[in-house]
Amino acid sequence: MFWEKYANIHGKRYAHIINPAIGYLATGLISVTITGPSAEFFNAMSTSIMVLGKSRIETA
Repeated sequence: MFWEKYANIHGKRYAHIINPAIGYLATGLISVTITGPSAEFFNAMSTSIMVLGKSRIETA
């Protein structure tokens, strides 16, 4: 599917988004979808959630 941008490297799935805290590709989530009136703002929000990862989102 065209919205699932990831790579399988040595059997592990990596998103196309880089986590700036570790300088490596984000892991844990395949995609995030957020809707709202501002594409730019909600794109930034979904990217931030991808970087946080599943474990950080579930505890929030």
